[in-house]
Amino acid sequence: MASTQRAFTQKLSKQHAADVRRNVACNKSGLVSPSSGSSWTNDVVEPLDFEEFVNVYQNSIDRDSLRPILDIPQGDVEVEVIERPIRTLQPIVPEEKNRNITTTLSSCGDTLTPRNSWASLDLRHSAGDPLIPEILEHTAPEALDQLNENRRQIERQDALFALTPTEIQHEINEPVEKRLPATAPYEHLGHRVLVKCQQLTTLSFILEWILKLNLYLLRWHCMTAKKGKKYLRHFISDLNPEGLKRMLGGHVPYSDMSTLARGCIFNISYPTSDLFIVVRLEKVLQGDLSECVEPYLKEDKNRDKLKSVAVSVCERLGKYRQAFAWTAINLVNVINGGNSLERDSDRDSVGSGSNTNSLDRKSSSSGLEQLRRRATDMGTLTRRGSLERRDKRRSWSPDHLATSLDSFRPITLTMSSFFKQEGEKLRDDDLYKCLQELKRPTMVLKKLKCIPATLKLEISPCPSEIKNCLTTELVKIYPYPDDKARPTKELLEFPVKELLVPHYTYRNLLFVSPKELNFSNRTGSARNLAVRVQLMEGEDEKHALFNIFGKSSCPEMANEVYSAVTYHCKSPVFYDEIKIKLPAALADNHHLLFTFYHISCQRKIEQSTVDTPVGYTWLPLLRDGRLVSGEFCLPVMLEPPPLNYSYIPPDVCLPGTKWLDNHKGLFTVTLDTASSVHTHDPPVERFFAAYDFVHTGIIPARLGEVGSENELRAAVLGLSGARPETIVRHLPLIFDNIVELLVQPPRLSGHTLNVGHTCFEALCSLLEKMSNLQELPVDQHSRNALLATYVQFQCNMPHPLFTSNQNSPDYESSNLTRSSSNPDLEVAHVQYSRGLDRAASMRVPNNELISPNAITCQRIVHQELALQWVVSSGRCKDLAMQNAWFLFELITKSMVEHLAHTGSLDAPRKLRFSEQFLDDISTLVHTVTAEIISHSTGETRKAHKLNAALAFFFFDLLSIADRGWAFQMLRSYNKQLQAKIASIQDSVLVELKLEFARIICSHEHYVPLNLPFASPFMSTGANVSPSPSVTSSTSQNSFLSGPPASQERASTFAELSPEYRQHHFLTGMILTDLATVLLEIHQSSLHSKAVDTVRFLLSWHDSDPRYVSPEARQRVAALYLPLLSIAMDVLPFLHHFKVDKTQYNNDDMGPNNINQTVAMAIAGKLPPSTCDTFQTLHSRKLGVSADVTRGILTCVLWVLKNIERESLSQWLGELISSRLATLLHLLDACTSCFEYKPRRRAPPPSGYAHAQGSQDMRSRLEDVILGQGSAREMMQRRKGGTPQATTEKVRWRKEQMLYRPGIDQIDRPRDDLINDIHLEGHFATEASFIILDTLERCVATISQWDSQQHLVGLALTVLLHALGKNQSTTVLPHMFASQRSLVFKFHSALFDEESTHCADLCLLLLKHCGSQIASVRSQAAASLYLLMRQTFQIGNEDPEMLLDLMYRIAKGYQNSPDLRLTWLANMAQKHMERGNHTEAGMCLVHSAALVAEYLVMLESLPHLPAGAASLERVSPNVLEESAVSDDVLSPEREGGCLGSHFTEAGLLGLLEHAASSFNAAAMYEPMNDIYRVLIPIAENNRDFKKLSNIHGVGFYGSKFGDLDREEFIYKEPTLTKLPEIFSRLENFYAERFGTENVIIIKDSNIVDINSLDPEKAYIQITYVEPYFEQYELRYRQTHFDRNFNIKRFVYATPFTMTGKAHGELKEQYKRKTILTTAVHFPYVKTRIQVVARSQITLTPIEVAIEDIQKKTTELANATQQEPPDPKILQMVLQGCIGTTVNQGPLEMAVTFLPSDGKVLTKHQNKLRLCFKDFSKKCYDALRKNKNLIGPDQRDYQRELDRNYKRFIEKLQPLVNPQSITIVNTTSPHKYPYSENSLLRW
Repeated sequence: MASTQRAFTQKLSKQHAADVRRNVACNKSGLVSPSSGSSWTNDVVEPLDFEEFVNVYQNSIDRDSLRPILDIPQGDVEVEVIERPIRTLQPIVPEEKNRNITTTLSSCGDTLTPRNSWASLDLRHSAGDPLIPEILEHTAPEALDQLNENRRQIERQDALFALTPTEIQHEINEPVEKRLPATAPYEHLGHRVLVKCQQLTTLSFILEWILKLNLYLLRWHCMTAKKGKKYLRHFISDLNPEGLKRMLGGHVPYSDMSTLARGCIFNISYPTSDLFIVVRLEKVLQGDLSECVEPYLKEDKNRDKLKSVAVSVCERLGKYRQAFAWTAINLVNVINGGNSLERDSDRDSVGSGSNTNSLDRKSSSSGLEQLRRRATDMGTLTRRGSLERRDKRRSWSPDHLATSLDSFRPITLTMSSFFKQEGEKLRDDDLYKCLQELKRPTMVLKKLKCIPATLKLEISPCPSEIKNCLTTELVKIYPYPDDKARPTKELLEFPVKELLVPHYTYRNLLFVSPKELNFSNRTGSARNLAVRVQLMEGEDEKHALFNIFGKSSCPEMANEVYSAVTYHCKSPVFYDEIKIKLPAALADNHHLLFTFYHISCQRKIEQSTVDTPVGYTWLPLLRDGRLVSGEFCLPVMLEPPPLNYSYIPPDVCLPGTKWLDNHKGLFTVTLDTASSVHTHDPPVERFFAAYDFVHTGIIPARLGEVGSENELRAAVLGLSGARPETIVRHLPLIFDNIVELLVQPPRLSGHTLNVGHTCFEALCSLLEKMSNLQELPVDQHSRNALLATYVQFQCNMPHPLFTSNQNSPDYESSNLTRSSSNPDLEVAHVQYSRGLDRAASMRVPNNELISPNAITCQRIVHQELALQWVVSSGRCKDLAMQNAWFLFELITKSMVEHLAHTGSLDAPRKLRFSEQFLDDISTLVHTVTAEIISHSTGETRKAHKLNAALAFFFFDLLSIADRGWAFQMLRSYNKQLQAKIASIQDSVLVELKLEFARIICSHEHYVPLNLPFASPFMSTGANVSPSPSVTSSTSQNSFLSGPPASQERASTFAELSPEYRQHHFLTGMILTDLATVLLEIHQSSLHSKAVDTVRFLLSWHDSDPRYVSPEARQRVAALYLPLLSIAMDVLPFLHHFKVDKTQYNNDDMGPNNINQTVAMAIAGKLPPSTCDTFQTLHSRKLGVSADVTRGILTCVLWVLKNIERESLSQWLGELISSRLATLLHLLDACTSCFEYKPRRRAPPPSGYAHAQGSQDMRSRLEDVILGQGSAREMMQRRKGGTPQATTEKVRWRKEQMLYRPGIDQIDRPRDDLINDIHLEGHFATEASFIILDTLERCVATISQWDSQQHLVGLALTVLLHALGKNQSTTVLPHMFASQRSLVFKFHSALFDEESTHCADLCLLLLKHCGSQIASVRSQAAASLYLLMRQTFQIGNEDPEMLLDLMYRIAKGYQNSPDLRLTWLANMAQKHMERGNHTEAGMCLVHSAALVAEYLVMLESLPHLPAGAASLERVSPNVLEESAVSDDVLSPEREGGCLGSHFTEAGLLGLLEHAASSFNAAAMYEPMNDIYRVLIPIAENNRDFKKLSNIHGVGFYGSKFGDLDREEFIYKEPTLTKLPEIFSRLENFYAERFGTENVIIIKDSNIVDINSLDPEKAYIQITYVEPYFEQYELRYRQTHFDRNFNIKRFVYATPFTMTGKAHGELKEQYKRKTILTTAVHFPYVKTRIQVVARSQITLTPIEVAIEDIQKKTTELANATQQEPPDPKILQMVLQGCIGTTVNQGPLEMAVTFLPSDGKVLTKHQNKLRLCFKDFSKKCYDALRKNKNLIGPDQRDYQRELDRNYKRFIEKLQPLVNPQSITIVNTTSPHKYPYSENSLLRW
C-alpha cells in the first residue's frame, strides 16, 4: 500500500533513506511502522572517542551560550579534608604526651453541563455573553494563527513534572537512581532522658546524705529464672546543705565544681519496659542501722543532743559511708503518666490519692495494701483519669517506647518514702527480686520497712543542646558558658547488647565493682569491713595514681576510694562502683591494690586510729600484654605484699607469705572496661601486636625474622576469627592497617614481606563478616552503612607522595618509579612510617617511632587493589565479588586522592592513569560482568548486588577517568549481556541491564556526557571551525562537524540510528532498551523499569536549575527526540483507556435494547479513528499496563513541550504520511490518558435532565478549585511553604495515587487533597496545551502537502475528541480558536461525505453553548456562528454542498430530536424549492420515522406504526432514526421531545406531506407503503407512475481541495439532459476558478491523473444506469422497482486495444464500471458520494452477444407493447434488418461465427443461439407490423420482408451448420482488468 500511496504524491523528492527504512518496516495496515528496529541481537554501537571529540569542538563549546551544560566544568571533583565534628570543647585525648503555578484553574468538568434542560432554556430573556471581536472582524487566517500561538504561550507552566502526582513529586528533585551518601561518622547517642535531683528532706537533718541514682534493667526469662543488669553507670549527688557539708571539712579538703552536679543524662539505646531508676541513700557510718534509723522515723525533741552526736560522728567517721535506704521508679510509668495527663509543672503527692512513697511509720496499714498502691503509683504518677488507661497497657513496643522517650511531657516526681536497706540484701540479685515485686506486687515486700523522706526528681526528655554538661570523662561539652555553674553529667551506657558503632572518641575507662568479702575464718576484730581501692603504677604509696573519679562534693580525682561499710558483718556484700581512668599506655607493673580495713565505729581509748588494715590483695591489669576484665575471686594476704609483688598475680602462692584461709579466693571483684584502646578479642589483639612489631622492628625473640613474616600472615588471616562486634568497634583502625600492609609491605633486614595477597584475602573476609551482620543497616543496593562511612570519611590511604607528617603533599621531593615486584605499578621510594601508639584511640601515626626497616617501597592503593582482584581466585575471588561495591569505591577514592596528590585533577583525562591500570580495570570489568551473568540464573540477589556495584563504579569513572574509555567498557558490558539475552531470553538479565543503565544515567553530568552539541537538532549558533588546529574544510567534511545542511542526515538524529546512538551514547542506550523491552518483551515489571528510567530522567531535568532556561531545555529535549518515534511504534500496545459509550459524551448510557455498535453503524456514525483502532492489530493480552502507558505518554508530552519549535517542524516535515497519522493517533491517546477526572463518589445519570441532581456536588468541587491559587502555590504548599501544608513526608503507595479513579481519599488531610486536586487539574490543562501546540504544528506541516485529506480529517478528529473531554476553562478558548482555524482553512474535511466531523462538531458546540461558564458559551457560540457563516457562504455558491452541510448538521442532532426534526424540515423545504420532490418526501419520511419511534415508546397502540421499522419498505435508510432510541427519545427525559410533531396528529401530517411530495414527483409507488401506515389512522388511496434520471460526476484537480479525485452520483429532475448538467456545473465552477481553469471531460474513460494540469479543475460527467445482478432482476420487474432504493450504478466505456474508442467489430471492447454509493437512492439529498467501484471488461464477441441480446429484448418489448405503437415497432425493425445499418447484426454474425463447420467456442455457440432467438423475434415483429399498417405502408412492409429473407439466407449457414462441435474454453481476455477496491477518502 505504501507504493500505491506514493503514486498519488507529487513530492517524490522528499522520500529519503529514513522514509524507505520506515516504509519497509510498515505493516499492511499502515498504522504501525516501527522505526527503531532494535533487538537484543543488534550490535552495540561503537562510542565516539569522547575526549578527542570534546577537544576538537572546544572552540565551539566555549563560544556557545549554553557552555555550562555542554561539558563538565573544571574543578568538578575535589578532595576535601573535613574536620571531625566533636561535642566537647576540646578533643578527648590521652593526658600522656604520646600522640569529620500561576494559571488559575476553573471547573474542568462543568463545560459539558447544560445550564438547564431544553424545555426551560429561555434565550430571549437571558443576558448576552461577551462577543469575541476577531470573529466579527474577518481577520486574516494567518494573523489569527499567530495570535492564537502567542496566547497559548501566556502564563504556561514551566515544569511539567512539577504537576505530576505525589508518587513522582516526592522524587522530582533527586537523581534517577540514588546512591545514598554515606553518613558522616558520629558519636552514638541513644534516647536521652534528663533527670534532676531537686530536693531531699527527712525528719532528721542531722547526718549527711549521699544520693546514688542507677538505671537497672530487669528481665524475666521463661518465667522461672530471673535476670537483671545495671544499664548505666551510677550517678552520685550530695544534696546536703552547706552547713552539714562543713561537718566533713576534715575529711574533704575541697570540692571541685564537676562534683557538684545534681542533674544527669541517661543514654538509652535499647528502650524496654523493664527499666527502673533505683535511688540509694547513704549516710555517714554510725553503727547499727536499726538504731540509727529511729530519728528518721519520728521527730526527736532533743535536737541539740542529736546534733552533737552527728558532729562527733562526722568528725571521726566522716570518711566512711553505710547503706541507708533505697527506692525505685519504673521508667515506663513515668512516660505513661507524662504523656497521658495534664499536670502542673510541680505537683506533690498531696491529694493525689496515692502512693506508698508517702507512707508514714505511724500508719498501721504498712502491709499489702500499701505495696499494691506502690506498684501502680510510683511517686505521684497517678493522675486524674489515668489509672484505667495505664492498666490496659501492659506491654510497650520498643519503637513506641523509643518515641515516647524522646517526646514525653516533663514530669516532677515527689517520692515521700524509702525502703530501709537491709544489710544482708545488698546483692544485685536481691535488688532484682525486689524490683520484680514492685512491678507485680506480692506479699514478699510486706516486711520491708519504710522511712519517711521526700525526694523530688524532675524527669524530662533531654534537649538537643544543654548547657554546662560534662561527659562521663568529665570533659566539657559545647556549649559551656559558665565555668562556675553547677554542671550536668552524662552517664555511660552499658547496653543490653553491644552497640555496632565504631569508636568515635578516645575512651579508656575501667569500672571496679567489689562484690563480696569472706572474713568469717579470720580471727580477731574484723567486722566493720571497708575496702580501699587504689590504681598503682608501682609498689610504694607514692605510686598510687590520681586516676579515680571522685563521688560528690569532693575533689574531682583521687588516688584512693573506700567502699561502704556493713555494720558488724564479717562477710559483707558491696554494691559500690568505682570509675577509674586508665593510663593510655599500661605497663606490667600497673595493678589494682585492695586493702581491707576494720573500722572502729565506737571510740576506744586504746585505739589511736579509726581504721585497722586486716588484709591485702592485688590484681595486675595486664596479662600476656592484654588488659584483664571480668569477675575475679582473689585470695587475701594477711601481711603487706612483698617486694615486686605487682608482677606476680595473687593466685601464685609466694613463699614466706601469710594468706587467709589457705590461699583461697575470698574477695570477689568485677572489672568492666569502656575502652577504645583495649579490644578484649585475641585475634584482633594478635593482629595489632604483629602489626606493631613489623613496623617498629622490635621482633620478639621467640619469632625471629623468619617467623615474623609467618606470624604476620597468620595474624592477618586470623582476623576472620574475631568477633564481628570487635571488628565494628575498631573498623577504621583495622582496615587502615590492612590497606597499609597491602600497599606498603614492611621490610625486615632488607627483605620485603610479601603479604599483598594475604591482606587482600583478609580484607575480603572481613567484608564478608561485616555483610553478614544483620543488625547493620544497608541501603537499597546492599551497601553497608558503616563500610560506606569508612570509605568516604575515615579511610586513611597511604600514597607515595603524601605522608601523615606532612601538612600538604610534597610533589617535588620524590619521583615515581616502577615497582620491582610489579613493573606496571607506580611506586616511590619515600620514607614513611606509622608508629605504634596503643594509647591513641585510632592508633594515630607517631613520628617519633620510625623504624629504619619499616618501609622502603610503596605502591598506590587503586593499582594494587585492581591487580590483586584480577589475579584472585577461589574463595577469595568469590568474597571479593560479593563485596565488590566496597572495593570499587575504595579504588575510586584512591584514584581521586592520587589525582589530588599529583595535582592532576584538572589534567587531561587520557593522561591521568597508566595504561596497565586501565587494562587491569578492563579485565576486571569483563570478569565481573561474567560473574553477573553466571549469578543471574540462580543467585539473582548476588547478581543484582554485583550489577549495581559495577554500575556505580562506571558512574564514578565518568567523573575522573577517560570518558571514551569508560564508554568502551560500557559497550563491552552491554555486548556481553545482550549476547546472553539473545541466547537464553532471560528476563533477569534484561532487568539487570535496565538497572545498570538507570544507575549510569543518574550521573550529575548526564547531559554533558551525551554531547549535546554538533548535531542537526542542536545547533550551537556559532559557525566556527571546531578547533583552531582543524581547518574549516576538514571540519566541514567530518561526519560530526556541526549542524549539517543535509536533511537526510538530520533525520538520522530523530530516530535510533547508529549515528544517533554513537553521538548521544547514554541516551541512545536507554532509549534502545526502552524500545526493545516494550516491543519484544511482554513483562509488565520490565516495562515499568524501562519507562521509569526515562520518566525520572525527564523529571530530574525539569527540576534541575541548570536547565531552567528555555534554550537549555530545548537542547536537552533534542536528546530525547527518538522517544517520539518509539512511542509511535508501541502505540498499538498501549493501554486501552476507557472509551466513551457515546462518541464525545462521558456520561453513562441507560439500558438499551439495541446493540450500540449496530445502532451506530446503522446511523452511519462510526467512532472516530482514535488510538482504539489499534486494538485489533495485536492481542491486548500482551499490551502495556495503564501506569506504564501514562509514564510513556507523560514523557512524550515533555519532549513535545520542550523541543525547539523549528526542530519539531523539521522533524514533522520529514515524516511520511502514515507516520504523521500515527503521531496524530498518539496525540489522541494522550487526550484520553490525561483527561481531567472530576472526583465523584458515583457516576451521575446520563443526559442533561439528570445533570441537576449532581449540581451541588459539582458546585462544591468548583468552589474548591476556584477558591485556591495557582499551580505554583500548590507546589509550595506541598513543599511546606505555607502554614497549611503538612510537614509529614509521606510516600504514597501506588494504589493511593491521585490519578487512580475511585480510590478513597478519606484518610488524607484536606489540604493535601485540595492541593492534589489542583495539581491534577493543572497537569491536565498543561497536557491539553501541549497536545494543542503539537496539533497546530502537524496541521501546518500537512497544509504544505499535496495529499492532505485523510490527515486533515484525522487532525480534526483529534481536536474534536479533545473538545469532547473534560477540559479546563483555561484551555477551552484556545481549543475553540484552533477548531475555528482548522475548519476555516479545511472546511472540506469537516463536510466530508463519509465522516461524522460536522455532526460531531455541531453536537459539541451545542453542548458547550449550554455551559454554566460565560466564556465557554461565548467561545462555543462563536464557533457555531463561524460555522454557519461559512456554510451560508458555501451554500450561496453550490446548492448541492449546501444540502450536504444541512444534512451533516441534522445528523449531528441525532441526540437532540427537536433540532433534528427542524433541520430535516429545512432540507425538505430546500428540495421543494429546487423541485426535488422525491428527496423532499424522503426528508419527511425520516421525520415521520423519528416521531414514530417516540410514540411507540410513549405508548404502544395498535393503529400506530411500530417505530421506524414500519417505514423500512419506503427506504431502508430510515433505520438511522432507530439509532437514537431509548437513551434520547425516552419519555422520562425532560425536555427531549417537545415539538408539535411528536404527537399522533404530527405523525399523520408528516406522512401526508410525504405522500404529497412523492405524488408531485410522480413517484406513486412509495405512496403505497406510506398509505399502509396511514390507513389505520385515516383513509387514503394509492397509484403508480415513473421516476427520474441519474448521472455520475467526478472531480479532478487540486483546486477542488478535498473533492479532488472524488466521485458522486447526482440525481437530476425528470427529462434533464446531459448537456444541461454540463452547462450548470461548468458555469458554477467557472465562476469560482475562472473559465480557462475549468475543463469538462465528456468521455467515460479512466482519467490519467499524471496527464492533467495540476493548476486546472477537471469535471467528468457520465450518464449512469441502475445496475442489478441477475437474481435481483427477478423481483425488480417494474420500472419503479428498477429506479427506487438502489445504490449500484453502471456505465459503459467502449475502447480498442489500439487506444481508440471505436474500431471494427473484431477489435471493439467494452468496459463496464459499477459504482456503489454510501446510501440508497432516493435519499434526503440528491448527491451521494461513491464509496466503491468495480470494473468488468467484455471481449469483442461478448460485446456482440450483449448487443444482439439487447436488440432481441427491444424487439420483444415493441412487439408485446399494449397498446401497440407501429412507429416504435418499425423503428426497431429498421435497426435490426435494415440494409443501411453498418456493423449491424448480420455483420456481427459474419465476423464472429465460422461458416466452414469449424469447432465452435462457448461464446460462438452462445452468439449462434442469440441469433436464432433474434431471427425469431424479427419474424414475430414483422407479423405484428403487417397487422398494424395501412394500405399506404404495404410497400414498406414488402421491403422489410425482402430484407428479412436475405438476412435469413445469409445467416442460415452460420446459425445452423450441418455439424456442431463446441469446445468449452474461456476467453483469455475475460475480466483481465477487473478490480474491486475501496476508495480512499
